[in-house]
Amino acid sequence: MKKGTHSKSKKANKLNHPFVTEIILRIAPQIGAKVLVEPEYGYVGCVIFRNGRKVLFRGTNLNINPLGSSEIARDKGYADFFLKHFGYKTPKNQTFF
Repeated sequence: MKKGTHSKSKKANKLNHPFVTEIILRIAPQIGAKVLVEPEYGYVGCVIFRNGRKVLFRGTNLNINPLGSSEIARDKGYADFFLKHFGYKTPKNQTFF
């Protein structure tokens, strides 16, 4: 699996992911979906459904409307992670608060 996917042990996931991310990671396999989680903070992710549809989330913004996607797009570090993962070239950078 690629970096950031649900390949870590269950114990590591509980220590590294916020509550909402952990719930999504637990539910997704039950519906046949994959989850890509930004590995540095575990606060944002992308649920990839069987049909290929992708839904982004950030914290409790679950992209029920475009809010989750727009929150990620405004954050350069998170946007860079997803752009790189989905094959887009991005400039070298460093994430910081």
